[in-house]
Amino acid sequence: MIKVNALSAGEGFDAATGEVIRHDRGLKRMMRGFFAGKWYINVFNIFYMLGAFALAGLVSNVPRSYGCGLKANAGSGCVRCY
Repeated sequence: MIKVNALSAGEGFDAATGEVIRHDRGLKRMMRGFFAGKWYINVFNIFYMLGAFALAGLVSNVPRSYGCGLKANAGSGCVRCY
């Protein structure tokens, strides 16, 4: 979405030459693409991504003994996790 919103007049792909035309690059282009159009969706996506990273970090620190909870028989380890 940011790449599409960052396009300005005269930019794009030239099918005849196979060349991509851009007038600027870097942080200026990214900021223009981030805040153009529906910027609030981009902000939501950033928070959603940060939440997914936090959850992935929490899940990766769970010990194997707290895995899925399935036991083969008393005293043995988890069927799926080992």
